[in-house]
Amino acid sequence: MGRRYEMALNGLAIGLRRGRRVLTFSRRGMQPVTFAAFLLLGLLVSLSIFLVIRSFTQTRDDFFRSKTVEFEREVDIALDRFAGMSGLFYEMKLNRPEVISLFSRGVNAENRSVEDYARDSLHQMLIDDYRLIEGFDFRQLHFHDRDNLSFLRFHRPQRYGDDLTGVRKSVELVNSGKEAVSGFEEGRIYNGYRFVFPLAGAGGEHLGSVEVSVSLSSVSGQFERLFGE
Repeated sequence: MGRRYEMALNGLAIGLRRGRRVLTFSRRGMQPVTFAAFLLLGLLVSLSIFLVIRSFTQTRDDFFRSKTVEFEREVDIALDRFAGMSGLFYEMKLNRPEVISLFSRGVNAENRSVEDYARDSLHQMLIDDYRLIEGFDFRQLHFHDRDNLSFLRFHRPQRYGDDLTGVRKSVELVNSGKEAVSGFEEGRIYNGYRFVFPLAGAGGEHLGSVEVSVSLSSVSGQFERLFGE
């Protein structure tokens, strides 16, 4: 009886030891699976965050790109209004025979008194028209001779004769190419958006150029009137 009882106890101890080994083996076998699952989950979360950020960035870039295109289109519309008015003013008021005659007399004058007379006469002829376009936000009306010398500034008539070469590229381009140009440009007195036109005598002789210009605040004001809330 005692022998059987001892053998039973030994068998139970061996079984328990085997059970512990099985349980231990099973626990250790689960660890790589758990780590891989957490790694996969982390990768999925990271991928999801990346995709959300990329989608947001793309949406933001598309929004700003569309707003930039829309803004540029609206600015072009505002500038086109000034361009249309300046072109009409040039054709109807500045490129007339009587204006060309006085300007030609002034830039081709052989003495200072003839030049001053032509300048004063041109100023008197166009001063009312200049005041008219001021009401449409135009700031300057400026004549320049073929050598890029200022002939008559309506916004500052007492200042003339200064060389604009190297200062006013638009004037140089019109006097060299004899074609109208426009664009934003710094000046000796003001900066602004300028519309510069060539002036030629009756026989086709290039005499110089004339410009009308608007300030950036005028462009901004026109923009607000067209598209402001």
